Amino acid sequence: MASEHEVSQTAADIYAESLLELANERGVTDAIFEEFQSLAEYIEGDEAFERFLASSAVDDDDRREVLRRIFTGRASEMLLNLMLVLNDHGRAGIVPLVFDRFKQRLDIQKNRQDVQIRSAVPLADNLREEIRSRVASATGKEPILFEEVDPSLIGGLVVKVGDRQFDGSLKRKLARLREELVDRGDLEILSGRHNAPESP
Repeated sequence: MASEHEVSQTAADIYAESLLELANERGVTDAIFEEFQSLAEYIEGDEAFERFLASSAVDDDDRREVLRRIFTGRASEMLLNLMLVLNDHGRAGIVPLVFDRFKQRLDIQKNRQDVQIRSAVPLADNLREEIRSRVASATGKEPILFEEVDPSLIGGLVVKVGDRQFDGSLKRKLARLREELVDRGDLEILSGRHNAPESP
């Protein structure tokens, strides 16, 4: 039997696919994406509202009225209808998951690739363009860069493309050097033991 998590994943896939098809038909795909992204970020940034959507203790009819009151005139009819349908099927809490699935499908449709970049200092324009060019050449996709400044890197940067991570930070290099020195020291100690003269 499928777990609740697996059921939610499957449901999110179905709703995301339907939403993308409808957005494509109406020629509003980019607008829906931007609006849906803002909605997902709002939900994930407001723990109380996120709990309200997911809570089984809240009556579906009451939640529907709250959603109508909050989003009528503020959200597109397409997104409001999505939330209401999810609510009617007891799935209001998976709105952010539906967005993730929607984004994945839209990225495939538009041949885009997310690139996560962490750097010790803000990227210079020439380095940003070099990363963009290299990723485009390697993947054949349009890179969408997400940049984060992380002073703990000490120097260099970490670039993540899909599931692959390329670590060029000084911190990581120092850690590797330390590992090599430790390994080498262990080997030398072992070698010294084998080569040491036996006690009389």
